[in-house]
Amino acid sequence: MTTTLPSYSLLNITQGGYRGPRQPIRWSLIVGCLLSCLMSTSSEAFMHTSMASSAATNASLNVPSSTSLHVSQPLDKTMHTATTTVEEETLSADNNDHHHEQPRKVLQLNRVLSEDASTIPKGIAIILNSNARGVSADMVKAIQEQASQYGEHMRVYATSTYEEAQQAVSELASSGSGKNPPPQIIVPIGGDGSLTTMIQLWYQTGTKLPFIGYLPMGTGNALGTVIGCNPRRRIRKKKRLQAIQKVLAQLFEIAETMEKEQAMGDTNHDQVDIVDVPLMHVTATTTTAPDNDKKNKKKNKNGELTTNVKQQVYCFFAGLGIDSLMLQDYKELQDWSSKSRFWKDKFASVWGYTVALFTRTLPKCVAHQSHLVSLEVTTKEPALWVDHRRGDVVRSIRLHNNDHDNGSDESSTLLYKGQAGIVAASTTPFYGGNLKLFPFARLSENGCQVRIGRIHPLMGIVNIPQIFSGAYRNSEMGCLDFIGTQFTVDIHADEGHPVQHSGESMGLAQKVELQVLKEPVRFVTLLAPRLVCE
Repeated sequence: MTTTLPSYSLLNITQGGYRGPRQPIRWSLIVGCLLSCLMSTSSEAFMHTSMASSAATNASLNVPSSTSLHVSQPLDKTMHTATTTVEEETLSADNNDHHHEQPRKVLQLNRVLSEDASTIPKGIAIILNSNARGVSADMVKAIQEQASQYGEHMRVYATSTYEEAQQAVSELASSGSGKNPPPQIIVPIGGDGSLTTMIQLWYQTGTKLPFIGYLPMGTGNALGTVIGCNPRRRIRKKKRLQAIQKVLAQLFEIAETMEKEQAMGDTNHDQVDIVDVPLMHVTATTTTAPDNDKKNKKKNKNGELTTNVKQQVYCFFAGLGIDSLMLQDYKELQDWSSKSRFWKDKFASVWGYTVALFTRTLPKCVAHQSHLVSLEVTTKEPALWVDHRRGDVVRSIRLHNNDHDNGSDESSTLLYKGQAGIVAASTTPFYGGNLKLFPFARLSENGCQVRIGRIHPLMGIVNIPQIFSGAYRNSEMGCLDFIGTQFTVDIHADEGHPVQHSGESMGLAQKVELQVLKEPVRFVTLLAPRLVCE
């Protein structure tokens, strides 16, 4: 991708735009200036001649001598601000033998110039999760070979454990203080869990999160369609590796463009297509820790592993109910199939979720209603309700409607109280595998969608095509959709209920709090820009 940066001159930064045709260039003056320079025998004579020629040229172009150019001196060795100021003046233009006085206001141009290149982020950094479904040893090798051709500004970190990912993020986050500049774009390669883990680790460093170019290589890949950096997956292995390398090369070119823009003082990156996706901060008060949380596990009087701590994570989607039960069944199916390479490969996809849903989750839900949970959903901030009965009319919710129990927070507004089969929240329309469970998630720039499902599981099976295409509506309040920035779910169950985020289990929880962060995650996309003219 070739990008041409705009050129700047004193003529195209004037307020009000173009002020008339340019004056013709006097070639005789230029030739005379060159001849005088060649004939000069001393530096003093050369300077006098150049000054005289410059004055003559300015006179021929009708540029008054009062024009001043002020450049502030550098205050620091690493970065200074060059301020170009051209004072308001009156230019005299010759038009049809008449002189017209035209006032021209010239803007003050402030541009950040960097003498130390290490202060500007450079290149891309790739963090591979070698445990992800779509990541193979050949892919890691191919990416490493590609990175060696680009030099130090394309760094590759192949991780297989949480500690290795933590070390990679820590090194990248602190690279700005050393000799190596920080990366312009971070490229996680893995699933939704890999992406959110990387973001979580980066926030723990206390440094600003860079731009992200996400390559989805997991099972669900909820954000892959939104971001638009997906290499084709249903192609032969060799071509697929070439497609991945092509995407990385495009992201590297974008990083170079962003570096040039930043050097010119353009921090908005107008020449790069960037998609902002809000991030949720989820706090779950759990009664049973997930299997991989050994730190918080302890045994109760019955010998069961329990915990009473608050787990805090950053994610783009989370939920409880039939989806978390299906995830739990899918994990059990994975454990069973891990003994056979054939079944392990078959179930490590959306197909595995489908098998778990029909063979395990649905029978339990129909026979024992195990998906139903008694709960209460409230909010403390302004929210909207999507009224399906009126053709998806968005209606404001009046705050401080305290119809909930006296033990709840009086400052919150009750949205729903009763039983539900699923309560899920997301800032992205897709739940994974192009399943559009949240069609209203991006109607608000800084909000999320909460969907409360109350229909019977068998009705859900009948309407699966509509549900996962985003077309399902229920005029009898069987499906409630809310849009907002803060939600709290109080679960009325002593043992809690399974909760998941990004396809990862959080264990059994009694309370879940959702808060959308004000600062979104900024993704670089490779999709074509919006069509303006046919």
